[in-house]
Amino acid sequence: MRTNVNKLALLGLHVSVAGVILVEAALLALAPAQITAFHKTGLPDAIRLALAWGELMFAGLFLVPRTMKLGGGGLLVILFSAMALHFLHGVGGFEVLLIYAAAVAVVMSATPNHESTMQGSAK
Repeated sequence: MRTNVNKLALLGLHVSVAGVILVEAALLALAPAQITAFHKTGLPDAIRLALAWGELMFAGLFLVPRTMKLGGGGLLVILFSAMALHFLHGVGGFEVLLIYAAAVAVVMSATPNHESTMQGSAK
């Protein structure tokens, strides 16, 4: 079932969720406070780097019209993996990741395969 979604609102959601994920991923990769917080989980640094750089890559792909679905799918995998790690290690904040994943899923489901939220299509 498909509903009508205001294209401007969808574009705003698309760009804002990708932007927030890009910033958060950059902080996870580079910010000393985030690095220190991650080390307290006891997980290897390679996991932090894989999550951060994966988020950066897929968020970038999510912003490009032709690769939006690929980027969104990758983001969903990364976000659900991060949620599982947060939950299993007793670290708060997995709820925020769930909201990011929901926003990505909404953008992906409301955008047909042949169209992107960033392309103005006259219908």
